[in-house]
Amino acid sequence: MHWLMTTPDLPPSPAERRHADLLRSERTMLWVRTLAAVFALVQIITYSALPYPPGWAGASLGLVVVMAVVNMVVLALLMTRWASTLPRARGLALTTTALDVLVANGLVLAYSFDPGSAHWAILFLTPLLGAARFRLPGALIAWGGTAVLYTARQAFAADRFEDISFSPSSIGFRMGLALLVALVAGLLARDLARERERTAQALTEVARVDLLRARLVGSLAHDLRSPLTAINGALKAITPDQPAELQEQLVGLARRQGARLARVADGMIDLARVERGQLELELHPTDLAEVVAATLEALAPKEGEVSVAIPDGLMVEADPDRLDQILYNLIGNAMRHGRPPVEVTATEDGRAVTIAVTDQGKGVPTERQDGLFDAFTTSGSGGIGLGLWLVQELARAHGGEASYRATDHGGACFEVVLPRA
Repeated sequence: MHWLMTTPDLPPSPAERRHADLLRSERTMLWVRTLAAVFALVQIITYSALPYPPGWAGASLGLVVVMAVVNMVVLALLMTRWASTLPRARGLALTTTALDVLVANGLVLAYSFDPGSAHWAILFLTPLLGAARFRLPGALIAWGGTAVLYTARQAFAADRFEDISFSPSSIGFRMGLALLVALVAGLLARDLARERERTAQALTEVARVDLLRARLVGSLAHDLRSPLTAINGALKAITPDQPAELQEQLVGLARRQGARLARVADGMIDLARVERGQLELELHPTDLAEVVAATLEALAPKEGEVSVAIPDGLMVEADPDRLDQILYNLIGNAMRHGRPPVEVTATEDGRAVTIAVTDQGKGVPTERQDGLFDAFTTSGSGGIGLGLWLVQELARAHGGEASYRATDHGGACFEVVLPRA
């Protein structure tokens, strides 16, 4: 049995979107750092009212060089696709954010001991840097680090320079403003991220529906044409002078293909009902053995092809018609794709009944099992690919679940758990 699944061409996952956001932020920061380095260099060269040793100006130049080096390293990492995974991109963003915050605090430390200077306003940028990469948590962490460094800087300046005093009220005012900036930037970044996520989810749903439509059109084109061709061919082949036995065979072929068309139509109707949330069940105590017997009568297996081991009088809480659909799909699949004998068993476990349909075939490849119950997943031998999907939907509508496992001998075993009556 060879299972085929088409990989959905859907929008990126949340992890992929987060990865792209981090890389986009890093590319933006390349330009920001370049402009910031030029601006800082001009300020260092033109600002002359330095009430402290000229060595501090050298330290400022050194910090600008650090900023430029960080930019070149980030550019190299992005060009070589080093940050091609989410953990690496997150690590790069954390590192560059920390370095940006340290450089901003370093420039304030090294360059604004002049009491008349307003260079401390540079610190308002650090929460913005954190918010750009990590939203509200990033903004608050960047602000917290900045508050600690700025307080330490003020204590250092008060001890070193006579005209600067350690003023808790001044520190509180400036860091309070920085906290407001952090909150505003972080909350805006969080709200924008949520809005983008909602938009992405809506696009994902649109793409999913479009994918279903495309698959539906392709599947219907095949599953309607094949039986119609067979019916048309059988009817054309019938002539008055044919033996009665041959005519019966041709009529039987047409009937079987007509039943196949009916199943396709029923699958489409059920698909529409599930999509609209209008799948209705009439639940009541149902004799499992009786439904299995009715299903086997419709499938008409060969002698010895299917064996049944179900305790007499075992009752499940189910809709008999829908239970028949579940069994018809599972037993029919096993008969078509597996090897006989197909075994139908049922076991009780408290308030649940597990129905198992096992065949002696090769089973389903491990790499195909995750999407086995998805719509339009086919085995490559015809069919619209709604059978197992419908089994799962009906099982869940009953309050149960469908699952797959490989048997000890490698065959396929499909199980459906239903509530016991």
